[in-house]
Amino acid sequence: FLGNGPWQGQGYRLGNGLIVTAMSVDLVLRIAAKRRTLGTSILLVGALAAWVPLVALSDFLVTSPTSDSVVMVLSLVALAYLADALRRPTDFGRNASVAFVLGFLAFTMRPTMGAFLLGVVLVIIARGWRIVRSGGTVAWPMPAAVALLAVVGVLVQTARDYLLSGWLQYPLSV
Repeated sequence: FLGNGPWQGQGYRLGNGLIVTAMSVDLVLRIAAKRRTLGTSILLVGALAAWVPLVALSDFLVTSPTSDSVVMVLSLVALAYLADALRRPTDFGRNASVAFVLGFLAFTMRPTMGAFLLGVVLVIIARGWRIVRSGGTVAWPMPAAVALLAVVGVLVQTARDYLLSGWLQYPLSV
């Protein structure tokens, strides 16, 4: 999609910058809305720490097709939403779903992020169970629908990797 028009096949160079910009927009919207949450603090520190190498090595980390910088940014934003899910039980379903989706996207780009995704899932399940056990309610349909889509995504990704490379979850061998 980004390769159409004036970029003529070089649109992949915009992808990483768009994700970094989306993180920056999320941070600005959080600060402008005066949502002083733990997630906002985590995202502020993470964004400032991420911008130093991203700006200094923008030709390698931002405009190149490497997904390492995007995985780092997705992980930082996922941690911010996970922190909000842990601290604000009223918005648990929404924040937990965003954290899960971002963790899953990072996993699809780098299969080694499976440990991060598993940690996010375990924390979400533990916190949701604790909220329910203490008499609260949790909107499980949204996280359950997102999890179902993620399972389908893993199956599709596994089939794709096997057909293209002969490996299950390339570069991880099973």
